[in-house]
Amino acid sequence: MILRDRAGVLTFAPIGGETWREVFPAGSWAPPQDTVSVRTSDLRVLVRSDAVAHLLSRLPGRWPLAGSALRCVPRPLRDGAYRCVAAVRRGLFAPPGDVCPVVPRHLRDRFLR
Repeated sequence: MILRDRAGVLTFAPIGGETWREVFPAGSWAPPQDTVSVRTSDLRVLVRSDAVAHLLSRLPGRWPLAGSALRCVPRPLRDGAYRCVAAVRRGLFAPPGDVCPVVPRHLRDRFLR
C-alpha cells in the first residue's frame, strides 16, 4: 500500500503503539487488533473491507475505481472474503523468519509511533 501512495497521503501506526494508545485510550472502544483499521480525516474508524475500500480510494491511478467497486459488494460478503484472505495471507506472503524488515529512509516519517 505504501509503495502505491506516491503522494504520501497515508500514514501508518502500529497497533498498540503510542499513537494507538492516544487514539484509543484504555477502557474506550478500539477496533479489533487482528485486522486492518483506518482512522479517517473526519475521525471515523473503519475496519476490514471498509478500511481497505477507503485506502484504495486514497491511492492514485485506477485504485479508487477498485475501492468504489468493492463498496458495491454487500459488507457481509466482502468482510467474509476479507477474513478468508486474512486467514491464508501469512502463508502466502510470509517473509523469511530470519529477516527483520527495514523501512527505507525516505518512508520513515510516514510511520507514527
